[in-house]
Amino acid sequence: MPERKTKRTKKLRKSYILKDFLIDCTKNSMYYGALVRSPSSFGKITNIGITSLPEGYYLYTARDIPGENVIHTLDTDTQIFCTEEVHYAGEPVGILVGPDIQKVRKLASEIQLTFDISTIENVAKNLSRIYKRPFLELPGYVTDKDSAIADIVDDLNILPSLDSLPAPTEKSSYTAPEQITKVIESITPHHTESAVLAKREIRTGFFENVRDEKETDSFFKNADFDVSDVWTNREKSPVWIETSGALSYMEDSTLNVLSTTQWPAHLQKTLSNALNIDENRIEIRKTLSQSKNFNGTWRTTTLAVQSALAAVLSDHPVKLLLTRKEQELFNAPGTSVTITQRSAVDKEGHIKAMQVFIEGDAGYTNPFAKEIADRLSIACANFYCPENLYICTTIKNSPNPPTSISLETIDSGAFFAVENHLN
Repeated sequence: MPERKTKRTKKLRKSYILKDFLIDCTKNSMYYGALVRSPSSFGKITNIGITSLPEGYYLYTARDIPGENVIHTLDTDTQIFCTEEVHYAGEPVGILVGPDIQKVRKLASEIQLTFDISTIENVAKNLSRIYKRPFLELPGYVTDKDSAIADIVDDLNILPSLDSLPAPTEKSSYTAPEQITKVIESITPHHTESAVLAKREIRTGFFENVRDEKETDSFFKNADFDVSDVWTNREKSPVWIETSGALSYMEDSTLNVLSTTQWPAHLQKTLSNALNIDENRIEIRKTLSQSKNFNGTWRTTTLAVQSALAAVLSDHPVKLLLTRKEQELFNAPGTSVTITQRSAVDKEGHIKAMQVFIEGDAGYTNPFAKEIADRLSIACANFYCPENLYICTTIKNSPNPPTSISLETIDSGAFFAVENHLN
């Protein structure tokens, strides 16, 4: 019987991988984008102050988003643009676009945000519980005699004259003077109760049944050697070939987004939800990046959606690239981690017990907090296998910019800390 031959037709697919860096990609009549950011790490925004923009320049905020103003990442939801309550200094509240990149960035930096005065008063009341000092009244702003915010401002010698402050309007709102913003920002992060995003514990031997700190402390002190050490790991930003961003444009009823994303499915779904565009009409094109560890994993989605929104609404291609200062402040790699270790060692050098506390600062949020906690805990358990081991890892949020996960380097900090401690 003759062999049956089947004819195979080769399907041609449009490549989704580009051989260019984003900074080298351009389109005709392209606009540039710049993010308008909150100068404060707290407060309720009541108005975005802008009188008029030059012809060909546009500002888009959360109210212009046709779909959801939400990015769903694992079990974490974040806003594309801040609507009311600010979560961290630098949180985006809008994107300004136009044909001249320098002018766009200048206009974006000049936009004023108005905050509800009641949120400032609440901060002052909270501070009064911590700072029990003589009260110096701040006319028109703080009426609670228990508050010491005005005294703090005066002591820091930042405001030249309290009388020079503008009075609040009838709507009880005001544009926070830069000096006050700096004072309160320097105080509130240290007194804001953080939420635990992830927590992991490992207990073996002695620690399985013992929860009393005094008994634990006595155990270590009775050892031949009681060794303690603290190590902090904050990943440094690399020398960037290019900063994070995206280029978006419509072509033949299809939304094209050029990005360094490592998560195209996540980006495509988010774009569809935010812009009410069918996923089949969205094409993601991945550009070259210097390292997959430094592109922010999930934070690149936020930038791409912001760029795409402006492109759809302005009917122009829009390229959004962070400045190097923005990259350093708001897209730093990895998560800051502090590791506190204590070991009980006998005269022969055997590790009888090891106690490790790991604390991570996730910033405003981090969808990978649970994975980070797991990997840090496992790395600190290491291969030494002491009979008595206790590891407690806690990842908390803070009024800092959101963090991501450095896939290949998150474990190295813990390994380094353990090895240095044992040495």
